[in-house]
Amino acid sequence: MEKNHQKPENEFLEDVRTILRRHDNTKPPMPISKFPDLDKRIKIFSQKHQYLSYCLQQFKENLPSPLVEIRDFMTLDPETANAFLMVAEDHQHVKNIGIKQDVSKNPKRFSYFSCVLGSQGFNSGKHYWDTEVTHGGYWGLGVVKESVNRKQWFKLRPEEGIWAVGLYQNQYQALTSPCTSIMLKEKPKKIKVVLDYEEGLISFYNSETMNHIFTFSATFSEKLFPFFWLPSKGSYLTLCPSRESCFPEHFFLCEKFTT
Repeated sequence: MEKNHQKPENEFLEDVRTILRRHDNTKPPMPISKFPDLDKRIKIFSQKHQYLSYCLQQFKENLPSPLVEIRDFMTLDPETANAFLMVAEDHQHVKNIGIKQDVSKNPKRFSYFSCVLGSQGFNSGKHYWDTEVTHGGYWGLGVVKESVNRKQWFKLRPEEGIWAVGLYQNQYQALTSPCTSIMLKEKPKKIKVVLDYEEGLISFYNSETMNHIFTFSATFSEKLFPFFWLPSKGSYLTLCPSRESCFPEHFFLCEKFTT
């Protein structure tokens, strides 16, 4: 560079022009693609994405209606409680005290069986509630039609408008005709009752594990009420606040168990 700098200006500039011309005529090497089929792969991915979006839209359109929760709490209706049953002030606890109480006469009250109903009835939609059943004694729970005979003896069976499961004589049973014994791997602490009125399904699950216990299939034509039966002294049930329940909406898409 020092030698070239000693040249006359015209020769030095000529050398510079030569270097620049040589640079302009030089083409950089083309990079070698590591993914020669990248364009094709992007196109295929785009097509799959469009199809997936279409499938998701179809799936959303065919989802069942959202699960309807029962207010903030499921409560008991003390006006329906048999005279042997004591309903707590919060209307969430009920116990068979074994002594007949002095209660008001009420057409809603059960006179023969030690039963009590939930305070809210349903004639449409999907509903669920949880009941703690580990306090002791025998019990039964499920749903009952509004017009059930409350003053006389009747069979605790679907043909009488009662769909329930229970624990009686140390055996879990579905109150069918005749009763169906239910073998459970573990004793449930809480029972979840799921009512799908339009589909005609009343299902029972272990609330903690969501293991299926039993399902009745029927056709409903009138209002249904949550039903609780405490046949022996010391029987005790507690309703759980629905906000503590966990029940995914998509569960209604699962396989239906029927009897």
